[in-house]
Amino acid sequence: LIADHKEACEKHFWPQQVAIGIRSGMSLLVYGVRTLLELRPDFIVVKIDFKNGYNEIKRARVAKALDAAPGFRGLAPLFRATHGQPSRIFLAAPDRPEADFMSREGLHQGDALASLGFCAGIHEDVVVLDAELAVHGGTAKFDMDDGYAIGPAHAVFDAVLRFAARATDLGLELRIDKCKCFSFGVDLLECAHRPRCMEIGQLEATDGNTGYGIAVGGVPVGDDTYVNAFLSGKVSSAKSKT
Repeated sequence: LIADHKEACEKHFWPQQVAIGIRSGMSLLVYGVRTLLELRPDFIVVKIDFKNGYNEIKRARVAKALDAAPGFRGLAPLFRATHGQPSRIFLAAPDRPEADFMSREGLHQGDALASLGFCAGIHEDVVVLDAELAVHGGTAKFDMDDGYAIGPAHAVFDAVLRFAARATDLGLELRIDKCKCFSFGVDLLECAHRPRCMEIGQLEATDGNTGYGIAVGGVPVGDDTYVNAFLSGKVSSAKSKT
């Protein structure tokens, strides 16, 4: 399905959304975020965290977004046919094969339309966030429901809070207390613009030192201590499974 709409996806989502129909999208995301932060150490990245994003987004807003995009308009009837009515939920438990409630909102990961529909549903607000940050030389990039807002301290945190407020119209909750932030040059512990509930991305190394950074598409972006701690954790986890 995505292959048939690859050109439409690239035209609609690029450059804000890299997950759908964008060749080498993840590489562009990781290298782009890292390079911008290195070139502008006064910039801060906020890693955006939705609470149960796929499961919470309003289906009506997804259908509306598909209808509004010329390249996806033909998918809207299919989406309404598969998501227009509450659906049964089947469970793996042998003694309880079906839930006693229906699924009325949200999308199911694995559904052919889920990823494209979710990205289409949030895209208008993502574009607004990107435009707000671009005024200050920053940007917003998304890998499906994982977002990265980048800009100066006086702009990026307020822009993320406004994005969170707009997301409620989609049925989404952006957990500010679960978002993480990082900067190569800004002391975030002393940054007056950072919401006090927002975490600073960090990891403790085996020697007890603390490294600062975030994971971008599963790749560590941060200081040397953070990167080494992140990779050491991955190696230890892999060894424990062998």
